Amino acid sequence: VQGLAKHWVMFDGSGTPAIQDSFNSASFTDNGTGDATLTITNAMGNINYGVNHGADGGAGTDGSIRHIEGIDGTTAKTATAYRTRCGYFSNDAFVKFDDGDNTASFVGDLA
Repeated sequence: VQGLAKHWVMFDGSGTPAIQDSFNSASFTDNGTGDATLTITNAMGNINYGVNHGADGGAGTDGSIRHIEGIDGTTAKTATAYRTRCGYFSNDAFVKFDDGDNTASFVGDLA
């Protein structure tokens, strides 16, 4: 059905990282502090899908959390996987942080 999220996940990135609830989610990989890969079960039709992120906040000095695609600009999203990082900005530097409640959803067409 068009217009509906094709994937969503809520995961805990702190302590022992784990998926708390999801739809069309195959796995969650903890790549290190504030660095995760989300893998979906049924592939998207291409890499031109939208990704929405959210976090419970409170890590940064300004109370903000940021999710940014591509850890270092070399990790591209694929039709089945998306790598993200979580953290906050301090003195113009991005500080990675293992945040508790994180969400992501993908919108677009399935393959």
